[in-house]
Amino acid sequence: GHFKPLLAGQVTKLKDGIALAITVNHSVADGTSIWHFVRSWAQLCKESSNIPLLPLHTR
Repeated sequence: GHFKPLLAGQVTKLKDGIALAITVNHSVADGTSIWHFVRSWAQLCKESSNIPLLPLHTR
């Protein structure tokens, strides 16, 4: 069989900043979870304490 990592990432340094690429196996997290992670990380990188609230699953 083929080996596929559960989580992989790459950071590329650019002249004006960085580019972040991530891939996650769906058994680890779904699209909503990854989107929340990326948005939260972006807010932290902007030195903001305005982290998006976690999604509500009890509707």
